[in-house]
Amino acid sequence: MECWYTWTSDIEWSQRRKEGSVLAIGLNGEALSLHSLSGSSLVEWTQGSFVSHRQPLMWYKTMFNAPAGNTPLALDMGSMGKGQAWINGQSVGRYWPAYKSSGDCSFCNYAGTYNEKKCLSNCGEASQKWYHVPRSWLNPTGNLLVVFEEWGGDPNGISLVRREVDSVCADIYEWQPTLMNYMMQASGKVDKPLRPKVHLQCGTGQKISSIKFASFGTPEGACGGYRQGSVTPFILMMLLTGFVLGRTGAQ
Repeated sequence: MECWYTWTSDIEWSQRRKEGSVLAIGLNGEALSLHSLSGSSLVEWTQGSFVSHRQPLMWYKTMFNAPAGNTPLALDMGSMGKGQAWINGQSVGRYWPAYKSSGDCSFCNYAGTYNEKKCLSNCGEASQKWYHVPRSWLNPTGNLLVVFEEWGGDPNGISLVRREVDSVCADIYEWQPTLMNYMMQASGKVDKPLRPKVHLQCGTGQKISSIKFASFGTPEGACGGYRQGSVTPFILMMLLTGFVLGRTGAQ
């Protein structure tokens, strides 16, 4: 995103100085419908190098063109703190990447009774920083993005990203329990254990073009870095290649 503008009314600055309260701050901009195409043109915005960064309770706006293609889009809000965003008057929703996960990810030991604090991952990272943008909201050119930042952030770090899936990966183990299998067995509809299934599905207009790795045995590693284990039926790769190539999905 380029060419950001910022706005804060004199009323809001006065409230900050005199009252010391932040509860009503930002409501003035919301009452003016700054997030809409018509409302955003009713006030004077500050442009370019004068745009305030890392300041709380700020309104930002910018214009952008829709990326070509039909791949899914998302706003990367990782540089912001907490607030709300709108595109062409439609609310993308609340964002809060400033909330970071806690815990210690440096140690992992599954021995003993399992609990939610064992073998943590992504410590110190935001729980979410990408926010989906429906393409139906966008015009080919001249789209308005408005952000109301409550805590303070850098709007220059906001970007519109495309999700382009090059490969997918899944793994299961024999008799792995699933919610669906449990519900079917608990209902009495089946009288024997159900084997788990993996379902792989391509996006719109995509097909399976190759198989990078497949194993029905004792593979090692994780998605993106699997290695064949000591027990691997090599004919599996040949069977899968002939069965799934050119299809949009497999199970």
